[in-house]
Amino acid sequence: MIQVVNCSNQEGVAGFLTSMLAEEGFTMAEADTGTIDLPVTKVIYNADDPAAFAVARTVALYLGNALVEPNGPVVLSLTGTWASGSSVIVLLGDDLAGKALAQIAGQTTTEVTVTTVLID
Repeated sequence: MIQVVNCSNQEGVAGFLTSMLAEEGFTMAEADTGTIDLPVTKVIYNADDPAAFAVARTVALYLGNALVEPNGPVVLSLTGTWASGSSVIVLLGDDLAGKALAQIAGQTTTEVTVTTVLID
């Protein structure tokens, strides 16, 4: 399970990213708000969980190859603990806050104009 923690200077963005990752098939915990601001997003995994690194790496690829690190002595969320059942935390920084996965991946949305011609 993955938890997104907002460590950016924007509000509501952790929930947005949580929804997008859920649409991609990831099992998500409730979003949280961090206690620090980060300029760059990091993916932290629980080093005690043998499957967590692979999940963290996969999530990082969705996030434009975000930095992946094992957990340190402190988990940077308001609760200070892992969400129940989670082994990966996305610390959402200013670089990716509020961006859709397509934007993060560098894809651009193109508009198509359709013209209808009536012939008598």
